[in-house]
Amino acid sequence: MIYLLLTGKRLLRQLPYFLAGQAVMVLLVGMAAFSASKVLYGETSLKKIEVGVVLPEDDALSEKITKMIASLDSVESLCDFSYLEHDEAFQKMKSGELQAVFEVPSGMARGILDGTNQPATIWFPDESGLEGAVFRELAESGSSMLGTSQAAIYAANECLNIQGVPEQISVSEQDLNRIFLKYAMNREVLFRKKTVSAAGNVSTAVFYGIS
Repeated sequence: MIYLLLTGKRLLRQLPYFLAGQAVMVLLVGMAAFSASKVLYGETSLKKIEVGVVLPEDDALSEKITKMIASLDSVESLCDFSYLEHDEAFQKMKSGELQAVFEVPSGMARGILDGTNQPATIWFPDESGLEGAVFRELAESGSSMLGTSQAAIYAANECLNIQGVPEQISVSEQDLNRIFLKYAMNREVLFRKKTVSAAGNVSTAVFYGIS
């Protein structure tokens, strides 16, 4: 009994230190959990990409096509376009206000239709970051889709010339333009939405065990 009383007194004297240690441990674990949740579920989503557009003067068709592309859901959800003069656009990109500058050449829309293909130029800053990389991928995707449709049109024109029916070229071009524009405008159907968890597909017991 005396031994138990002495042991109990010693435990009571050490109890404040024990509780303080527990409190510190709980605080550290809580901070670690909070930091982990910030890393896993924090605000790491992509911000809207600010793009400056430099349009040619007196080219209403190129302006309409550019604004039509900017209004597509797949583009509008990721990009904010502002229409600026050449010098102002590059100044804003240099200061970090824009992640890219989209420079449209004069007659670009007509060039797509007649095959002269005057390319648009997209300028990126030296340090474009994540937003710039995403916009680069969007631009390359659009360029690839346009190149595929043009290749089909040119091939069809060549076949009609070989067959000796060049008068059918205009009809063929209209049909193919309509088909490929339909694919380009509805490219949202190419994507699937899937909600994922940062913890992965683990059971509740495993998840809390890891935590």
